[in-house]
Amino acid sequence: ELEEAYSQFILSIGGKPSRRRSRPRNPARRNSRRHLPSAEPAENPTSAAGSSSSAPSAGEPLTKRYDPVEASRLQKLFRANQKKALQSILSGPPRYCEISPDAVEDHFVRVFSENPFDPTFKFLTYDDPVACHLITDHMSPEEVWDKLRALKNSAPGPDGIFYSNFKSRDPGAHVLSAFFNKVLDLSTVPSSWKEAKVVLIPKPGDPLDISNWRPVSLLNTGGKVFSSVLAARISSWANINSRLSPFQKGFRENDGCSEHNFILEQAITGAKRLHLDLSMAWLDLENAFGSVPHRFILEALGHAGVPSSTVAIISAIYTGSTSTIRTSAGWTGPIPMRAGVRQGCPLSAILFNLSLEQILKTGISAPGFRLYGQEVKCLAYADDLLLLGQSPVDLQDNINSICGVAALAGLRFKPSKCASLSFNYTGNKRSIDDASFLVAGTPIRNINDQEAYKYLGVRKLTAIRAHVLSRAEFLCRNSHIQKRDVADLDKTLISTGKRILNLPTRANVNLVHLSTNKGGAALPHFRALLDVHAISHAFRLLASDDQLTSDVAFAGLRGVVRKKILRDPTPSECAEFLNGNKAGDFARDSGDHSTLWSRARQAADRLFNFIKFSWTFNEELGCFNLNIYRSPNPVCVVPSTAGLVARLLRDDLESFYIKQLSSLVDQGKTVEVFSQHPASNHFLQAGDFTRFCDWNFIHRARLGCLQLNATMRFSKRNPKCQQILRTGISAPGFRLYGQEVKCLAYADDLLLLGQSPVDLQDNIDSICSVAALAGLRFKPSKCASLSFNYTGNRRSIDDASFLVAGTHIRNIQGQEAYKYLGVRVGLNYKQDNTEFFRGITRDVKLVAASPLAPWQKLTAIRAHVLARAEFLCRNSHIQKRDVADLDKTLISTGKRILNLPTRANVNLVHLSTNKGGAALPHFRALLDVHSISHAFRLLASDDPLTSDVAFAGLRGVVRKKILRDPTPSECAEFLNGNKAGDFARESGDLSTLWSRARQAADRLFKFIKFSWTFNEELGCFHLNIFRSPKPVCVVPSTAGLVARLLRDDLESYYIKQLSSPPSKNSTSPPSLSWSRLTSLRLVNHFLILSFLCLNLLT
Repeated sequence: ELEEAYSQFILSIGGKPSRRRSRPRNPARRNSRRHLPSAEPAENPTSAAGSSSSAPSAGEPLTKRYDPVEASRLQKLFRANQKKALQSILSGPPRYCEISPDAVEDHFVRVFSENPFDPTFKFLTYDDPVACHLITDHMSPEEVWDKLRALKNSAPGPDGIFYSNFKSRDPGAHVLSAFFNKVLDLSTVPSSWKEAKVVLIPKPGDPLDISNWRPVSLLNTGGKVFSSVLAARISSWANINSRLSPFQKGFRENDGCSEHNFILEQAITGAKRLHLDLSMAWLDLENAFGSVPHRFILEALGHAGVPSSTVAIISAIYTGSTSTIRTSAGWTGPIPMRAGVRQGCPLSAILFNLSLEQILKTGISAPGFRLYGQEVKCLAYADDLLLLGQSPVDLQDNINSICGVAALAGLRFKPSKCASLSFNYTGNKRSIDDASFLVAGTPIRNINDQEAYKYLGVRKLTAIRAHVLSRAEFLCRNSHIQKRDVADLDKTLISTGKRILNLPTRANVNLVHLSTNKGGAALPHFRALLDVHAISHAFRLLASDDQLTSDVAFAGLRGVVRKKILRDPTPSECAEFLNGNKAGDFARDSGDHSTLWSRARQAADRLFNFIKFSWTFNEELGCFNLNIYRSPNPVCVVPSTAGLVARLLRDDLESFYIKQLSSLVDQGKTVEVFSQHPASNHFLQAGDFTRFCDWNFIHRARLGCLQLNATMRFSKRNPKCQQILRTGISAPGFRLYGQEVKCLAYADDLLLLGQSPVDLQDNIDSICSVAALAGLRFKPSKCASLSFNYTGNRRSIDDASFLVAGTHIRNIQGQEAYKYLGVRVGLNYKQDNTEFFRGITRDVKLVAASPLAPWQKLTAIRAHVLARAEFLCRNSHIQKRDVADLDKTLISTGKRILNLPTRANVNLVHLSTNKGGAALPHFRALLDVHSISHAFRLLASDDPLTSDVAFAGLRGVVRKKILRDPTPSECAEFLNGNKAGDFARESGDLSTLWSRARQAADRLFKFIKFSWTFNEELGCFHLNIFRSPKPVCVVPSTAGLVARLLRDDLESYYIKQLSSPPSKNSTSPPSLSWSRLTSLRLVNHFLILSFLCLNLLT
């Protein structure tokens, strides 16, 4: 009756009937069976193999001839399945496995066969569980509906049902919840839930090797909804009863990858600073998810205390489950699954974690590595294990122990994918240990010199030269990324955004970075996002729920601040360090290595130009806060809301874009109006009720970039800059083949030449004076000089010291480097992420050149292409130059999509769609936002280890700056970018999270009013955001809001800048006063309808 009722329900909402076989396939009859034909249209064998693709190759042009039929097909596909449409654009048609179905089936019959499980395995014993009713109680319609609403459409399983079918046919999930409760009562499931379609995804390598294809299961949608609710229940129950170790971060709510890589970085840094021996081994379980025995899973659940009724339901799901594999020739027959968790099933993650817990708890007994008083033996992320030890002997003991326990459970490690790294100290000299470690009796690779190992997506480079081991980096989470790595990507995003918005090249780039709710293209500015993510990452580590992570983070922060101020810092001084305080002790250069905290400090210093926020330490609660002074309500982000930091900073950065855009005389007249409400920009999301001609008109009209006879603003000359160059250089220059060369200028990059140091200094003094009269100034810290002379035939470097605005500039000598027009000379190693961001930039261009509708292009770029880059910027140190090209690409793309001329103000591109923009973010500002957010989230972490390490690192950086132990308030002043008193000195410290947060704050102060403060009563940092009309004080519990608040204020700045009234001397033609239209929410429709009426009259 259960089976019949469910089948009728599925058929009533448009699903397919179950075609499950009544009995398993007989292997003896395999030669006589016929493979099931594919339900999908037959693919051309050539294209299926991937030899031809609709996506252009590296040598093909990005722009193709417009095909209306293909455009219509692709736009319809995008409306139904965005991910599949984008895959078609970027990778061409799907590739199916060309290996014979018999070989594929034989392989997966072996993979899914039952593994031996030793019954003598000693399972852990636990205390009696509590709160078992959380699992066994009936599922309420509200619980099922909340879970169903959070699920997004994906490829359907054998039933052909999407999540949207359930949402539209069963609103409120009343039918589903009633059916699920019947499943709980009967402890059985419909047979259709046991069916799975497996699609093979190609991996790098030979396509005829079955090991180079990754299986992905497509399960019936009803079963996945039930499993999602049950998995959430079991996860909550496991957390309440402490059934999972804190070092297991896989598939849990916290930011596990980021925290593990941070602990690894701190272990390496701590070993360097304290001259400690360290041994590490990365272990990889062979086919862990697909080989764990089902009996072991059920036994592990029973010993953990999971209610027997729930174990019975899980057993019913796995008993008799089958899979059919998709090949180019069709579908194989059903293959019984007798081992492994079902990939694609929401239950698989928690089941695997509870099973692996039995191995991790019993298999590691030898001592680990002591890190800031905490013993770290193992870092686990699902099946990726990292073992640490103080000596090679201890590490080998743990390896032997865990291999033996895993073998009893039917699992084994793959030595070819394992690696080790061990180094020791002899006196003050560090050397790589040649110790060879054995996994299951087989030696594993020993990393040395320039070799690398990839752990959790992070490439660890070991550079022995100069006694520096590069820290673990995670490209998308917490790696240290130079801003130059995303420069090309930023340029591509800006140009792509302007093209999609149909904006001219002169249009302001802010509109490209604004979200679609604000009227922009929502293409982020990665150079700004890098700083935002740096601050967000630092704050999240300090606010981590994991005790180990937060303690290590706080201890590391204190160590960085200690080295900065040369004394033990207080938590408030750590906050000052993160605020970019450069006064007193914080002014000195610590000479420390680049750390997460120094980068957060620098990010804050940069973000202060756009967003007003500050780190504070709450003495009473003992945690860091991030105060974001957004208008009108400042926000105090506390550790419990650490996940909101990046979002708040990005929102404030977007507000800055709006303010900046609205301040423009010609392009900012309307931004404050259309960015006020999402209704003004609804067409940017889906393109509903919008024609292409309307799209091409609206964005140019909003920015006042329509090319009209009455408006001639096409001159690219800047008379002020021309006047500076003409009147500021008077002394003789360098004679080159009879011609006098005084200056070479490329935009704002100037190169002055002179025959003698005296003449060159005269020209420097002259041009600095003229620039000051024009309201401009040179930055001595970014200037450099090179002077050489001849004595006879011998050339020598001249030690002449040149002054810019009274400050000595760097004199390049020997092998030193200076970057001019993108060319850098030097021997310093810098991680190069250029290829990564070039790939993202290229994807942006591909989407922009595709036949998608303009609003679909924006959605595809934001949701699918930029997600990786934004993730990277949120959790890693990326230099602003790395996202420069991406920012430019986003701005230009946003302008093109919005159909704006090149002269259109960019703020509209950066505004969210709710504000009338393209919602393409400005990454250079977002980098500072995320830097502040990251630093605050670390200081406000719930995990004492993370917050203590973060605060200690902050104090260390501040200490090196002011040459004394800083108070928490001084740390907050440091993060605020204070450059007075002790903070004015140069600390000599290396770049850290806190120094980057300080610099980010210094930059964001130009756009957003915020400050770091330390609450002496609560003992935590706050971030006060002075937004109008209600300032916001971000406390540790709302740390996750920092980025969002800062981004909102940044967007408000864009709107204010864009909507600023024209000056009295402006030659712009009269225009509509948007201050009179602030109450109109349909002004965008007014513009469109006016244009349509003009067409009709014509």
